[in-house]
Amino acid sequence: SMKRNVILLTVSFEHLHFAAFVCSILGRSASDLFDIVIASDDPRIKPLTPKNATFLYLKDVQFWKELSASNRYPYFVYLKFPAIEILSHKYDKILYLDNDIFIATPLIGDIFEIDLKKFALAAVRDSQQRFNYKRYVNDFKLNGFDQAEYFNSGVLLINCSVWKQLDCSIKLKEVTKYPYSSILFDQTLLNLTFHKRW
Repeated sequence: SMKRNVILLTVSFEHLHFAAFVCSILGRSASDLFDIVIASDDPRIKPLTPKNATFLYLKDVQFWKELSASNRYPYFVYLKFPAIEILSHKYDKILYLDNDIFIATPLIGDIFEIDLKKFALAAVRDSQQRFNYKRYVNDFKLNGFDQAEYFNSGVLLINCSVWKQLDCSIKLKEVTKYPYSSILFDQTLLNLTFHKRW
C-alpha cells in the first residue's frame, strides 16, 4: 500500500554514495510513515538504489539541464523540480532533502504532521539572514523584488495539493526568464517563485 508522504533525494551517479548515507540514517526512522525516493536522469543508479528507497527515473529534463550550473551547484540540484512535479500526483506531502543533510532524529516522520495550511511550501530561513532578519538579499534586489524573508533550498516540505493548484512547476519555469534568476541556482528560483508565500 502506498504511503501518503515521501522523502525525496535527487542525485547524479557520482553523488549516489551521499544519498545512500542519508537512506541509511532514514532506516532508523519509522518506515511506515513515508516512502523514500531517489530521483535521477541517470539509469545506472537504478540497480544501486538502497533497499529502503525506490528509484525514480527522470526522462525529460533537458530544460533543467540547460540552466547554468557550476561545480558547487551541479545541474542535478534542478532535478528536484521535475521529481516534485511527478510525485505531487502520488503523495500528500514531499520532504525534499539535499544529500548533505544529516538527520539527527529517528522522529523525522513527525515533520509531515506540520499543517501547511494554504501554503505550497515550508522551508528554513537561509544563513544569509541569520544575523540580520531584515537583510535585503541580492536575489530579490537584483530581480526587482521587495525585501522579504529568504529560505534555503536544502530542506523543503511540499504541500502537494496546493503545489498543483497553484501550478508551481509552471511558475518555476517562468521565473527562469528573469535576468538574474540563477544567482544561487535552484535556491534563487524557489525564492523568486515563492516570494512572501512560504
